[in-house]
Amino acid sequence: MKCLRLKETKEYIQLLEERYGNSHIANREVLRVVKGGDAAEGLQGTWMDEKLALKFAAWLSPRFESMTAFKSYCQPAKPAGRALPPLALGPPSAY
Repeated sequence: MKCLRLKETKEYIQLLEERYGNSHIANREVLRVVKGGDAAEGLQGTWMDEKLALKFAAWLSPRFESMTAFKSYCQPAKPAGRALPPLALGPPSAY
């Protein structure tokens, strides 16, 4: 994927790896690319952390990027110990 070869993406991956390495989240992978293997058994493909997946989706679609930027800007701070419901962005066809 071209996006994964960009300097900015490589820097973002490194930042996430550093952040996860300095947190309570142990052994969290940011990106895994498996080439070869048996596709029928699911032994090949690309897996990525949700933050990296959002960055990739934003690279694919400026409209999606504008929606996620708006969502993160409007999302209130999460109170300690309580989860907030996710904001609805509308149907995928809107992107």
